[in-house]
Amino acid sequence: RNIDEDYPLAIKDFVSLGFKHRILPWNTPAMKKSLQQTLKETKLESLAKNPLGKCSGGEKQRAYLAQALCSEPKLLILDEATANLDQSSKHELMRLLKKLMPIHGITVLFITHDAELIEDYADYELHLENKSGKLMKREARYRV
Repeated sequence: RNIDEDYPLAIKDFVSLGFKHRILPWNTPAMKKSLQQTLKETKLESLAKNPLGKCSGGEKQRAYLAQALCSEPKLLILDEATANLDQSSKHELMRLLKKLMPIHGITVLFITHDAELIEDYADYELHLENKSGKLMKREARYRV
């Protein structure tokens, strides 16, 4: 996603848009508690009132992840989620994903061309070539 610098919505409001059942009022005590927990898990608590447009690339990616977690997915498909992040932010996001996967019982399909991230974090690697694919089990270097 490309969020403009002038995008005014605060991170907590943006993340809350991910709730499946947003019946007015959306901010029930249970939703508020869930939102706070999600912001904490994604390390966004201190940034909750900041406009999303003013955040760094890594902070925005964590906000997108937090929004997705609000809908309680079983599968997340992330297409080049680290493409425009610096090296530190890439690894921070990947460590966060590895930590949250067992907690939330989610599977992540992570599409990337970054061989280092595959080497460090992937449990499986799928190579697609000539209209066929080969799935290989990996021993990721990084473990939570």
